[in-house]
Amino acid sequence: MLKGSASRLGPGPGIRWRTLALLVGGVSASILLHEVLFMLLTTTQPPAAPPPGPGPSIGDWVGGYSSYARTYSSWENTYSIYAEAYGVTMVAALGFIAALGIYTAPRLAFLASFMALNVLFVWTSLLARTLSARLNVGLGQAIVSQADLFWKIGNLAYVMPEFAFPGPEQIVVDLETLGLLAMLMASTWLVNRRNGVRGRRAVLLSLRVAALSLVILCAEIAIFDPNEFFVHATQAQVLLDLPSFTNAELFLLAVSMLVFTTFLMRIRRASGRLFR
Repeated sequence: MLKGSASRLGPGPGIRWRTLALLVGGVSASILLHEVLFMLLTTTQPPAAPPPGPGPSIGDWVGGYSSYARTYSSWENTYSIYAEAYGVTMVAALGFIAALGIYTAPRLAFLASFMALNVLFVWTSLLARTLSARLNVGLGQAIVSQADLFWKIGNLAYVMPEFAFPGPEQIVVDLETLGLLAMLMASTWLVNRRNGVRGRRAVLLSLRVAALSLVILCAEIAIFDPNEFFVHATQAQVLLDLPSFTNAELFLLAVSMLVFTTFLMRIRRASGRLFR
């Protein structure tokens, strides 16, 4: 999927340095904002209510109970905004870090994302269980542990609090899969562009590698976990109330995309005029 050419295309050194500076600035700004929001979260305290019992009570609050309720509701809304922004800024920082890695080392990003995707595929499709029960248990524990760590480090509980219970591992794995797939496509496109491949052909190559990855996943599910083949493709569809499609439909879509992109590339190679 990674093509080469004698001529090099792509942005000049000036644009590359500006892009690099933009990505580094994005990482720095996200982390700085994250720390500012952390301080706001730790210093923003709920309004103190008088202790219950004889004497002062919530009813004795200046303005009565309704005034206290309005004050508390205002604090709660402000805290929720800070909390969600706190989680989003860390997710943004992780995204900028991934983009920086892709931009500075696209080949390494390609290999890392492709290998990580297939590790997740082996676990998701139950291929690991078929190969070895010990491998399945060890791989499952590692994936669940890193998913839980990502949930905490990424502060996803602040972004999607309704998924904190029961365990968030599956939703994190689904999000990781989508993120790794995007990383695979971006790194494929960038490597091919830097190797002299023209823009539209590089896009077709990135779409083809994504389609191939999905075909691998769906084929593994069909063979090693057939009961899930006609079930929704990701847990995220259910939890986020997204449009429902099954693994079988995803397989057909991926095969169609693989065939279509290959056909377009063959036509271009034969005619030399399709993308001029």
